[in-house]
Amino acid sequence: MNTLDKMRGPFTDPRKVYAELNEAREIFSDKHTTEAEYDNMESSLHFLMIVCPEECRAAAYATMYEAQQRRPFFDFEGDQS
Repeated sequence: MNTLDKMRGPFTDPRKVYAELNEAREIFSDKHTTEAEYDNMESSLHFLMIVCPEECRAAAYATMYEAQQRRPFFDFEGDQS
């Protein structure tokens, strides 16, 4: 078993993937999200796009695209995190 297979473990269940995508949507839907939280969420989505099952991949890409489109609407200039 290679390293990617080990990391993929918890995300072989589509329900877990969709739960993670829902959590990401909650983060980029909250106007009080800090820049660090947003950065972490985007990193998690990138990872999820690599390890998720093929049947969930389109939803992961769509969530990442939506997160990238929403980022400019957050005012991270004055964020102190």
